[in-house]
This record gives sequence, C-alpha cells and structure tokens, in this order.
Amino acid sequence: MQGKGILRPNEAVFEPMLSIEDEKVKDTIDQLILSRILQVTIAGRWCLLATVNGNHLDSE
Repeated sequence: MQGKGILRPNEAVFEPMLSIEDEKVKDTIDQLILSRILQVTIAGRWCLLATVNGNHLDSE
C-alpha cells in the first residue's frame, strides 16, 4: 500500500510532462510523414515525367 502511495504522486507529476512530450513527438512524426509524402510525390512525378519522356523518345 505504501509503495502505491509513493508511485501515485510521481504519476501525477509525470503525466502532464508525458502529454507535452507526446504532443511534441506527434508533431514531429506528422512533419516527418508529411515531408516523406512530399518527397515520394515529387519523386513519383519525376519518374512519371521520365517515363513519359522516355516513351515519347522510344516511339519516335
């Protein structure tokens, strides 16, 4: 029982800190995902352009 009494205040102290950290982590992950999506999208467009240009050159 005494162990739980000691843990409870720590949990109360750490919970707000964790939620703030979680928000930072979520923001960072969101930014990473967005930047990755942009990279893939840009790379995909370049691949499409290269493929289209390549096909045009092949057909001529």
